Order: sequence, then structure tokens, then C-alpha cells
Amino acid sequence: MASRFLVVGCGSMGRRRIRHAIARPNARVAVHDRRADRMDEVCRQHQLSRLASVGEFAAFAPDALFICVPPADHESYIDWAIGRGVHFMVEEPVSHRLDALDRMLAGVREKRIVAHVSNSHAFAADVQMLAAIVRSGEFGRALTGIVERGEWLPDWHSYEPYTDYYPSRRAMGGGLDAICDYAWLSALFGQPRAAKSLASKRSTLDIDTPDVVQIAVDFADGPQVMLHEDMLQRPYAGQWKFVFEKVVVAYQAPEPAIRIWRHEARAWESRTLSDGRERHGSMQGKTGFNFVEPMYEADSEAFFDRLARGDTASASLEDAIANLRTIHPLCYG
Repeated sequence: MASRFLVVGCGSMGRRRIRHAIARPNARVAVHDRRADRMDEVCRQHQLSRLASVGEFAAFAPDALFICVPPADHESYIDWAIGRGVHFMVEEPVSHRLDALDRMLAGVREKRIVAHVSNSHAFAADVQMLAAIVRSGEFGRALTGIVERGEWLPDWHSYEPYTDYYPSRRAMGGGLDAICDYAWLSALFGQPRAAKSLASKRSTLDIDTPDVVQIAVDFADGPQVMLHEDMLQRPYAGQWKFVFEKVVVAYQAPEPAIRIWRHEARAWESRTLSDGRERHGSMQGKTGFNFVEPMYEADSEAFFDRLARGDTASASLEDAIANLRTIHPLCYG
């Protein structure tokens, strides 16, 4: 069983994966970050090995690698893992470019590596309940839907300058965050027959990425969906609504329930979500954001489960590559 974990990147996502890794039985966890202050801070908080450079990775001999750095740096650490046959989990998007995806997939298959690409929103309690409704067919087919995710960029990480955070710069792989919602939609409804977008910068933020992206997706075996993503609005918006043949199903974060409109009764029905959010604190610098933590925890658990079973199926990476090939031109043009 994997017990030696290396977490690359000690920002907000890396700290989550550190918490998840150290909770494993007999875990030894090492960290690496280009910023020494971040490494120092997490090593003070937890009993961790501090690796100052990539050259020290091999001596630690990790069983698995968590890649939690800006998207532009994903490939270099994936290449390190493939070269040494080390299992890895990487955040979305798997890369910020399309050039090396086939080589990456071939390497993972050849070395029989457990490669898990994060799809955290697919593990969110609201999406899980929506997926159960779709699978059951109890309300007929999903015909159309709207998904909205929006938040003022300086509020994302209020404890650091937004210009230091990857969404602000294409050079760091920013501008592709719509893939996080697209990933759970494609996991639920399959690949699209058509997708079109508008992406632009509307604010005075010091960024070179689009701050609003709207993507119309026509799923071949599912609904037509409008996906709206922005870095402009306050307060945070995370909501979706789907029109089924028999009902309308809706969710708005951070509500602990989804709602179902039953036309015959002219009333909304609630279905409570059981996600264990009460066990978690809020995100750093934010109030009331504990509702997001269970999905990240479940995503890591899926990786740990695959490690335990030796599941080297490449579907997770294949799906991530297909998603990136759809989203990249829609967001970057």
C-alpha cells in the first residue's frame, strides 16, 4: 500500500492534499515548493520532509505524487513521475497546452501508472445527487441547463495579491478554469457534438486572461447547456439548473439541499445533501466556505482507492485530455 507521498506545491490546493495524505495509515509526506516560505509554513504545521529541489525527489522515493502547482508547471512534474514510474494525481487542467498530451498518455500506459486527474466538482454532493437523478431516469431526460460559477478574482485568495495567482496570467496556465465545471458535465453527459464560446476581458483587473467565459455546449447524448464562468461578481455564485422532461432541478451554493419543481403541485420540493461539511473549517481567508471541502476530500479518496487496488486504467487521463482539447480553444481562441 502506498505510504510515501510527495506534494508539489504548498498553496491552498497543496495544503488540502497534504491534510489528506497525512491522514493515511503510516504515511510519510514530503513537500516541495519554489517558495521557501510556503514550505517552511507547512513544515511547521505538520511533521513533513522538506525537499528543496527536484534533485531531492528520488532520494525520498515517493510512492505517489500530488501535483498542485500552476497548470503551466504540470507537465514537468508529470514527466518526472512518468520517467520514474511514480503514480500521480494532478489538478485540472492537466496542462495549459495541447502539444504533449499524446506523449503523456502513452507514457502513463507504458509504465502502468495510476494517473488520477482531479475532477473535484464531480464529487460535490449536489453534483452526485444530480448524477443519481440522471441515472435513475425518474424525471425523464435532461433537456437543457444553465451552470454558473463566478467570483471576484481578488477574493479567490484574499490573503495574497491576485496577480501572483495563476488565473491572472496565461504564462502560468490561467484562463482555463471553465474546465473544472465542464469536466463534471462531460462525466455526466458524455462528449459534445458542438460547443461554442465567447471569452473576453471586461474588467480593469491587471490580468491577460479572460475574466468572463460563456460556453454553449450541445451534448450528443444529453442536454444543451450554457456554462457561465466569470472572475467579476460579488458575492460568490455557484449554481445550476436543469430542465428535465418532468421537472426542473436546481441548486445554489452553499445551500444544503437541491430543489425540485413539481409542476402538478406548483411547489418546490427539497432533497437534503449529506456531505459532512460540518466536519470541516472554511477555506483560508473566507467565511462559510466549508461546503467545498468534502468534494476535495472525496477526490483524494478516489486516488487513494485506486492506489490501493493498483488501478492503472487510463480513463481519468483520457477524459482530462478530451476535456482540455474541447476547452482550450474555447477559452484561448
